[in-house]
Amino acid sequence: MTRRSRLFLIGIAGALLIPAVVAAQDVAVPTGRIAGVVVDGASGRPVVGARISVEGTTVVSATDIEGRYRTPGVPVGPQTILVVALGYQKAVVTGVVVKAGQAVTANVTLTPAVVELEQLSVEAAPIESSASEAGLIDAQHASPTVMDGVSAEEIAKSADSDASESVARIPGVAVVQDRVVVRGLGERYSATSLNGSVLPSPDPARKVVPLDIFPTKLLDAVVTTKTATPDRPGDFTGGSLDIKTKAFPEERVLALSFSGTYNSLATTESLALPALSGSAWLGTADASRSLPSVPVPPLRGPADAPETIRFFQSMRNVYTPQPWTAPPNFSLSATYGDQLASGALGWIFAGTYSIGYDAQANRLFRFVRTTTLENEPDGAAGANFQEASSSVDASIVANVSARVGASSILAFRNLFTQSGQDQVYFSDGFNVENANNGYRTYQVRYTSRSLLQSQLSGDHVLNFFRGSRLEWRGTYAKAAEDEPDNRSLQYLFGPSPEDPGTTVLSTPIGRPNTWFSTNLKDQFLIGQVDLSVPFRLRRPDDLILKAGGYYLDRSRDFTNLVFTAELDRTASSEFRQLPAEQQMAPENIGSRVITNRTEGSGLSYYMTESIPAGYAMIDVEALKGVRFTGGLRYEVWNFDLSFVEEGDSLPADPKFRVPIVRQNKDWLPSANVTWAINPRINLHLAYFQSVARPDGRELSPNFFAPIAGECSLLGESTLQRTTVSNVDARLEFYPAAGEILSVGGFYKYFTDPIVEFVTTEVGGGANCQITPKNASSAKNYGVELNAHKILLRRDNFGVIDMSGNYTYVQSRANIGPTYEAAGFSPPLALQSPHLVNVTLGWTSARRAYGITVLLNYFADRIIRYGLVTPTDAGLEIIPDVVEQGRLTLDAKATASPWPGWQLSLSGQNLTNQSLLYTQETTEGPVPVAQSELGVRISLGVSYAF
Repeated sequence: MTRRSRLFLIGIAGALLIPAVVAAQDVAVPTGRIAGVVVDGASGRPVVGARISVEGTTVVSATDIEGRYRTPGVPVGPQTILVVALGYQKAVVTGVVVKAGQAVTANVTLTPAVVELEQLSVEAAPIESSASEAGLIDAQHASPTVMDGVSAEEIAKSADSDASESVARIPGVAVVQDRVVVRGLGERYSATSLNGSVLPSPDPARKVVPLDIFPTKLLDAVVTTKTATPDRPGDFTGGSLDIKTKAFPEERVLALSFSGTYNSLATTESLALPALSGSAWLGTADASRSLPSVPVPPLRGPADAPETIRFFQSMRNVYTPQPWTAPPNFSLSATYGDQLASGALGWIFAGTYSIGYDAQANRLFRFVRTTTLENEPDGAAGANFQEASSSVDASIVANVSARVGASSILAFRNLFTQSGQDQVYFSDGFNVENANNGYRTYQVRYTSRSLLQSQLSGDHVLNFFRGSRLEWRGTYAKAAEDEPDNRSLQYLFGPSPEDPGTTVLSTPIGRPNTWFSTNLKDQFLIGQVDLSVPFRLRRPDDLILKAGGYYLDRSRDFTNLVFTAELDRTASSEFRQLPAEQQMAPENIGSRVITNRTEGSGLSYYMTESIPAGYAMIDVEALKGVRFTGGLRYEVWNFDLSFVEEGDSLPADPKFRVPIVRQNKDWLPSANVTWAINPRINLHLAYFQSVARPDGRELSPNFFAPIAGECSLLGESTLQRTTVSNVDARLEFYPAAGEILSVGGFYKYFTDPIVEFVTTEVGGGANCQITPKNASSAKNYGVELNAHKILLRRDNFGVIDMSGNYTYVQSRANIGPTYEAAGFSPPLALQSPHLVNVTLGWTSARRAYGITVLLNYFADRIIRYGLVTPTDAGLEIIPDVVEQGRLTLDAKATASPWPGWQLSLSGQNLTNQSLLYTQETTEGPVPVAQSELGVRISLGVSYAF
């Protein structure tokens, strides 16, 4: 080839290569995406069809029916976006920094305009999602109701491990024994929902699902709405708590985390617990903890029937497990989420798994029967407990969302939690029902709980009908508790027959020991349809008429198998002093140990409940800057419960014996007025009517005693539902993005409130019992202060911010003529007059490091009322049971030293506070329950791919 030919070929190749290189360089230009939500600043509703463009590019996007948008590829670096929508002032959002391969969030609030002014633009800083502190404050700013909450960002900064710990940071909210208390009102006056649908409870003694089953790793936010609107169920007074699981990410998320926790009460301690085996590793009963595989003997059969003997001989015979050293608690979690590039389909899957150990070396339980202790111990009954427990918890969230065209979105959300707990107790104490020096009780208990919720929902814009919005939601939820093994065996302290000067333990003759197994299934089917029709008053869509229907169908089935075992009257003193496992050995059943199946202290019951409801409401800017949201809701409560009364002959189907029927029809008006005094100041005024209904467990007149020796629970079939009138006012100031200062007050008046009494009536072998009853009336009022403020912001230093809230609550309950005659008008149970939360945090400039310190305080609160009973000698007073207030301190430090990695160190109850209950006597407050809470130190590591 000649030199000229070679030069010609090189020239041709260069001519072809240069465009290819340029094209390759164009392809290699790094890009990212901008995504977010556009909302109406006056109403908080999403803006549909808003046009989003990126200045200096050809990138254009539009919002869907949720107000969401997601741009195609945008060059990296600082960008400015323009947001235009009919009826709103144009927004110019600056300072949106796009990073390569990532989606940056820029949510925008638009200001309504009476006439569209295309030439008018306002500078608007991007807002954030409800998973962030700033995003939740923005949602609060736009809400027509009084609301508070805690975001995923706040949760991540805390040492909290589950939802029950996180919600205690919300203004006006306390958690008592995992029960939510809002504004001094217990769980019966609050509602708990998951993604907008109410939940069943896996606890036979509780109305509301315990929040400790929701790991914080799965939460996006927890929001408490404190005033009502007609489109929400009307059975809440203190607050409606909605748990929001993780939302769909705007970019691919894949993260793994692990944490280990040192518990000062259990870690490295010698605990007498059964080892995990089989399915117990998954939180369900394995073969050793399940019911015996032999047939269950018939109810009220003859003592020591052959089938009863076989059943008892097949039971697990463990009362005092071999001690072993407990390891640290640990937990694992994983999250994966993504969406198609077009945003038409998004999904997120998250799961957690944890194993924990706890112990109490000397927990006190005591019950004072009178206000004087002159005849102690005759004036009280109680015990000191030595206990240990292990727990396994697993949870899964699986959410999928699909956008169908530009006007419809379908979502399928699922949550499943499973937990199992082994508990071993022994207690030493005294029993005033017996003329002896005291007793020792051994008890073993295994409980598994599960909760499933599946929800299918749709959201559609009906362009053919004035652009109306149709929303629907169908939910199935099931909670279950299985307690296959709960056994106790009691010994008495007494003088030795051989040596009267020596005290020995021996099982009594003629006193049966109890073994029982319970199973609970609680199921909900819920359907809701809402139609919103917009109209024009001053500007497009500034008046919304909304109407809808709601239906809840619930069934709860509680079954209880109760067996007794007692020594034959010919049993020798030597045999009566043998250890529990030797006395209950299979070879002794039917000879030295008499067995039987009975109803004992727990009757089975079956209940059904349905609530059809309908509503109509209006949401309108009645005057400039004044928004009215209100209307009327109508609910019908249908309730049917049946049970088997002790002493009756066994019916063919116990679900249809002795029915208790209730029906209430309630008109529930509500009105919320929000006056936007200026863009940074809101004034909320609200009035609403609500109800609180008794639960099936409370209406069922039978005993339930979960732990031997403690107070049993006794239902009351005459309970009636409570009606409540509510008034609220709150002034909110938003000085800057992500900041809030607010002050509010509330007043509530109750008719027929339900309260719990402690009585001395004895049933099921207990020394006291707790019974719900209707009081005549009550009132509750208070003040809430809340602040979130950025104290310092420096480019090279980062941000120091502070959150704090204080709640002052007072209440009075008119329990009845007996209390009134004695001059008693006590506060409502579970109400603390003072609640304080303070959080102080530092986040470094690039969010690589952070430190958070959290303080929580509550003042004394009545856990349960005592009782005032008139007698011939005067009033016999059983003192109220009071939980003493305490201050706890938590802290957490995080570090991200390498891309994708995060390390955390957290501590809970660093002040090592204890739980203390007292009853007031003539000699001052007497401890009636006391236990250690322990210090927990956790070390965690996570990696995001």
